[in-house]
Amino acid sequence: MSNRRERRRQKSRNKKNGQHIPLEAGPPAETGRDLMTEAAQLYEIGDIDGARSTFELIISMDPGHADALFGLGVLEEQADNAEGAKKHYEAAVTSEPNHAPSLVNLGNALRNERQFEAAIKLLERAADLAPEIPLVHNNFGIALHQGGLIERAVPVFQKALALAPDFAEAHCNLGAVFADLDRFEQAIHYFERALELVPDFAPAMANLGNALNGLHRIEEAINALEKAVEVDPNLAFAYAKLATVYERMNDLQKSEEYIIKARNIDPNNPEIWMINGLILGRKNKLSDGLHEIDKSIQYLYSPNILCRAYFEAGHLSDRLGNYIEAYEYYSSGNSLIEERVAELAVDRDQYLADINKNINYFDSVHAINNIEEKEYKKEIVFVVGFPRTGTTLLEQILDSHPRIQTIDEKPVLDDTIEYLRESLGDYPDCLMEVKDSNIHSIREVFFIEIRKYIELDTKKTLVYKMPLNIIHVGLIYILFPNSKIIFTERHPCDACLSCYMQHFNSNRAMMHFTSLESTAKFYALVMGLWQQYTDILPIKWYALRYESLVENFEGTVRAMLNFLELEWDDSVLSFDRHAQNRTILTPSYSQVTQPIYTDSKERWRRYEEQLKPVLPVLEPFINHFGYDVEPASTTQGP
Repeated sequence: MSNRRERRRQKSRNKKNGQHIPLEAGPPAETGRDLMTEAAQLYEIGDIDGARSTFELIISMDPGHADALFGLGVLEEQADNAEGAKKHYEAAVTSEPNHAPSLVNLGNALRNERQFEAAIKLLERAADLAPEIPLVHNNFGIALHQGGLIERAVPVFQKALALAPDFAEAHCNLGAVFADLDRFEQAIHYFERALELVPDFAPAMANLGNALNGLHRIEEAINALEKAVEVDPNLAFAYAKLATVYERMNDLQKSEEYIIKARNIDPNNPEIWMINGLILGRKNKLSDGLHEIDKSIQYLYSPNILCRAYFEAGHLSDRLGNYIEAYEYYSSGNSLIEERVAELAVDRDQYLADINKNINYFDSVHAINNIEEKEYKKEIVFVVGFPRTGTTLLEQILDSHPRIQTIDEKPVLDDTIEYLRESLGDYPDCLMEVKDSNIHSIREVFFIEIRKYIELDTKKTLVYKMPLNIIHVGLIYILFPNSKIIFTERHPCDACLSCYMQHFNSNRAMMHFTSLESTAKFYALVMGLWQQYTDILPIKWYALRYESLVENFEGTVRAMLNFLELEWDDSVLSFDRHAQNRTILTPSYSQVTQPIYTDSKERWRRYEEQLKPVLPVLEPFINHFGYDVEPASTTQGP
């Protein structure tokens, strides 16, 4: 063997020097199997040149020898010659179509080139040929995930884990799939299991941070991501996610620092392009930002990230005055959300049914139970309205007042309703069972839920902002009849258009914003219920008009504070600086950290053609709230 090894080393040296010396024919006993064993032994002891020469000798004797072609492919891949490796794998598969190792590596090569359809076919064949090998199923799952067939990837990774329960990478990959499906709790379970198996597994740490961010557990997310880059300073994914978290926290300086690190490591990563474009847009480099986001769109596979890319491209196009292009981006983003309705099993029709139950109940009820007030001490203000009518801006203004404490978009009332269902029966019919005898315990449940999120300050007025609590104003009045309600109103066309233009979380309410038609119908249903409440209930409410707020900020805020029986405080004038020190979880997080601006006022005029089909649905409310619907040609736009 030593003589043959030396001949191959000499051949390799001659080849490097540009010389070609014909191989001597081996003795008859030297079979392909013997040579493959020899090549494997040479590889194991680190003699890469010797292994390569042996593979080449086999191929000189048998040009279609799949195992030798595969071996050469592996050596080329390890030498960072991806194209050379791919050619050897292709030759192996051409010679032997069912050569599973070559199918796997060729599939991986095509996946790296983003040829997902072809990669998936090859890896599926490999999984059928080698059903007992967990690594094959893991690679197949990765291709499905990156190819956008996310739901299909779940059972494939589960198969890998059934074969190898301690396969840390497969745990991490399955968690990543669940994160892309917004199933963050499940995702966290698999990331934590991967880290139990391999404590310094940096990709699992980074993915854990991403999932924690999805649950708005910001501090934990940052800790996990920072630990990931500490373990692996070259993990671009972790830097990109840190950039995403800090952008969401309105810390653009840190966000930019992290995205620069990510770009230096992985300059061709489309997710990094998207985040960089987002940051550039926040810095008013609109064209550059749009270019970065637009080039990322054709390569992104995560539906959440792709969806956000469409909406962010739409925002930048709108700011550039390219309204037709902007609307196309918004339409693409909403189409993606629509596709996910079935995947995420979101029952948006049930949400409409729940609203109609309130409409029917308060239409038929002739009297509200007379509840004593002796147990009700804490003053509460509820901020309600249709989404995108300025509720987040208002909450930031109120929170900057030294005598106000706010709680923002937490499911306090929803959880209280669940308690009512469990203790009194179906909601809202169970409201007839709310009596002096049980009102204290119901209110206590409400405040227990509040205390999960904030520590109540008895010296301050509590403001609870949740826009779509508007559908539960009847319950609010029954539980807290002396509470005050601030209703935010905005031109119905602007409110509906702005909802259509936002990438909301996927839930029963927000899934109604995927078309202007469904948005307008949802608006009409919600506003119809609000009109019903104000007609039949003696609620204490104040209408705060978004347009008045942006046109006459101080006068509008003073009038609202008078309604709340609170004195003016100059701190509300600096609400934007106050907001920069808070984590804001709504789509308005970037706008409310800026001074008041009027760009969003009458935006609907720019999209009048697209809105024309829904104007008959919205016109009754346009008239009711005192707005106009004159053609753009006769109305001065912004």
